[in-house]
Amino acid sequence: MSWYSDNRGSVVHQERRQRHLEMLRPLNEFMQDVARATDEPGGAVDFHCAVALLRSWAAAGALLERPLELNGTVERSQMALGLNVLAVKLGDAGVPLDGMTLNWLDRLTTETIDFFERRPFGNLEVWSGANAASLLLLRPSRRASAYQDRVWHQATAHIGPDGTVPSELRRGRRAMVYHQYYLSAVLVLRSLREARGLRATADENQAIHRLGALVSESHCNAAAIGAAAGIQQDRTGPADQRIMAAFGQEVVTEQFRRCAPRAASTVVPLLGGRLDRVQQILARLAAQADAGVAPGNRR
Repeated sequence: MSWYSDNRGSVVHQERRQRHLEMLRPLNEFMQDVARATDEPGGAVDFHCAVALLRSWAAAGALLERPLELNGTVERSQMALGLNVLAVKLGDAGVPLDGMTLNWLDRLTTETIDFFERRPFGNLEVWSGANAASLLLLRPSRRASAYQDRVWHQATAHIGPDGTVPSELRRGRRAMVYHQYYLSAVLVLRSLREARGLRATADENQAIHRLGALVSESHCNAAAIGAAAGIQQDRTGPADQRIMAAFGQEVVTEQFRRCAPRAASTVVPLLGGRLDRVQQILARLAAQADAGVAPGNRR
């Protein structure tokens, strides 16, 4: 069900939102359990527990039934990205997944591409590109490679000279929230691409910094983005800063550090658990790719 009360996706219907979260609770608890097994001390026992949990869902074909509406599709695509990231963390620990589980992850990512490549471009499409890019850290895929590359170039090209993104300005009072969400998706996609040796160009990084500057300014004073969107803006909360805390420190300004709510942690179960640890793994893979280390030898 949609948790918005209007067609622009700008007014949250709190009761619907709560019902939606309640329906998602079993899936979120599963992701929390697997993420905890890859993040908390305990060594190989925890890693193999995580593999067993993932394999049980793969064997059952979990999440492969097509959702009936957009919100379900969005949640499934985010979970597919998180599952891929968990698999990357397990591989980094020397505990690779079996072929059946990788095939399941491949199908989830392919279904994400099937859906989002037909939609008008926006933040959800950038997140779907991150999903495709994450699969490529597990196995080759021509389709995922072409899709994430196209999404990346679109994502940076859509950032205007003033840092605004047309698709996110249309979100009305939540334009500020969705500009940061768009930036978060771009930063995660960039890190996943860098882990395979695909560095952003100077122009692409300049576009990202323009968006980062706009988001940073908006935390202190949202007048500019409010004027562009034509309405007073909702603000983001502490939980919304977790991705920025792990991936965004290089693109935000002093205004962000001064005015944005502070994230209590970088744990996002739907994105694989501790994002600071994910970022460290991706940065190490990127350094190895830059040094010419063959993909099969990167760890």
